[in-house]
Amino acid sequence: MQVGMKRSVFANQSFFLFLLIAVMSGVTAFFNPAFFTLQNWLNILNQNAVLGIVAAGATLVMISGNFDISVGSLVGFSTTFAASLVVKGSPVAVAVFWGLVMAILGCALNGVIIARTRTPSFIMTLATRSIYYGFALIVTGGMTQSLGGKFATLGRGTTFGIHNPIFFFLGVYLLLFLLLRYTRTGRRIYAVGGNEEAAFLSGVNTQKVKILVYLMNGAFVGLASMVLLSRLGSALPSTGSGLELRAIAAVVIGGVPLTGGKGSALGTFLGVILMGLISNVLNLLNISAYYQEIAIGIIIAIAIIVSNLGKMRQR
Repeated sequence: MQVGMKRSVFANQSFFLFLLIAVMSGVTAFFNPAFFTLQNWLNILNQNAVLGIVAAGATLVMISGNFDISVGSLVGFSTTFAASLVVKGSPVAVAVFWGLVMAILGCALNGVIIARTRTPSFIMTLATRSIYYGFALIVTGGMTQSLGGKFATLGRGTTFGIHNPIFFFLGVYLLLFLLLRYTRTGRRIYAVGGNEEAAFLSGVNTQKVKILVYLMNGAFVGLASMVLLSRLGSALPSTGSGLELRAIAAVVIGGVPLTGGKGSALGTFLGVILMGLISNVLNLLNISAYYQEIAIGIIIAIAIIVSNLGKMRQR
């Protein structure tokens, strides 16, 4: 019994992430006591809220056995579309609504085509990644779209002294946890990612599940886009550049295999925190930002290797 318990602990990706975060925090606090202040941790959450929300959608997509690498361009299109409406005189609420709609429609289009035609999701979203970036260029003419100080509360405002994006960040992961843990839809997402043919033979409408997953992904992408637009106060076609890769990295670090069928909200949340922690630690230790990408890559490699070692021990 004790051996079985040890194996389950060592095979738990969230356990290793928590341990890695704890070790990094302890070492950093030794060199810089300011690390363990409440304000610093709130800053980490605030700075990674947008990445975290996008990663939540990526978690659903990847658990279902698919990918969406168009979300970075879609963030750029959604933010520029909303900002351009504000520039043209539309009320902020109307602009935000249409920004959300563009994100949802963009991801829904991905889902419908992938589900109906069985086109590999990586290839399909690689194509739409270029399409959505092109739309953003057309909308803006390649120029910055500034909100002129409007719509700042969502991304830069505070409630009870806490930055508003943190509430969205934590709320999204609470919703993701409940969805994956306690709903029939969550179980079907796992089933489709684990073995699509078996899920279909069990009576699961796999096409419907895929489309629904991409719709939910679009809602998360839209929310992240509006939070980012509010924080920046302006938008460019390249606003979300690279966001999709960081989101996928956080999801993989969190324990979702590239083949799908497994994963958790907690795992992805810790993956996001770990990536944010790396940047924060390097800043506190006054290490050049040039080394951050190298550090992130090393941590990703370590997390994946540790995960594989855990699976080997489980066997």
